Amino acid sequence: MSNAEAATPVPDSADQLRDALQHLYQPDVLAQHPLADLLVLPAAPGRGQLLQTCLTTAIAKLQPGIDVPVQTSAWRDYQLLCWRYIEAQSSSEVAQRLGLSERQLRREQNRALARLAESVRVTMAEAEASAHDAPAWADALEAEMVRIGAAPTDVAVLIAPLVERVHHLVAELATRCGAVLDVAVRHDLPPVRVNDAALRQMLLSLLSCAIAHCPRVAVDAQHVDGAVRLLVRG
Repeated sequence: MSNAEAATPVPDSADQLRDALQHLYQPDVLAQHPLADLLVLPAAPGRGQLLQTCLTTAIAKLQPGIDVPVQTSAWRDYQLLCWRYIEAQSSSEVAQRLGLSERQLRREQNRALARLAESVRVTMAEAEASAHDAPAWADALEAEMVRIGAAPTDVAVLIAPLVERVHHLVAELATRCGAVLDVAVRHDLPPVRVNDAALRQMLLSLLSCAIAHCPRVAVDAQHVDGAVRLLVRG
């Protein structure tokens, strides 16, 4: 264990972590959250975006490998966290998708949050170790997301519906920030084989950051040379 890992505390409670996740798309709220104090100084710029990236990356790291059976608790925890917090689905929706009662969901959510707390600790340790070199940590996060996104998948994903779901999640943030979000993704684009959860998380983090810093953000997708290219401009 590195010195940075040893010095990085686990979030105080599941309630504290749950509270941060419930404000995942509100960087202004995350900037004032106690968890942000574990990452950067109170006066540091971009605290909210940094904590948001840390949380989404920590969830992404929990994605099991392709050799792990989908019936395992590891997959269940990952799906629960993605659906409940990344996709911002209600508790009843997640319970229905998992075939659980509300009481069972609370029990499984507590287990998932305990696993996530450890993943957050590791991610924060990486941030602390690279505190002197923010671009290096950003590159490390990007590499981690690319690794997850490159995991083999047999699922063909339609880009337009995925972008629409992300648009819905960040629309309120755009309104609060006074940003204009232009989304123009054609529905006749061919499906692509990609890790949809990783792509969704990357797009969510990218748009949240862009909205917080740009008055206008445009999202477009093009079919070029047999590939679908997703573009975000701000």
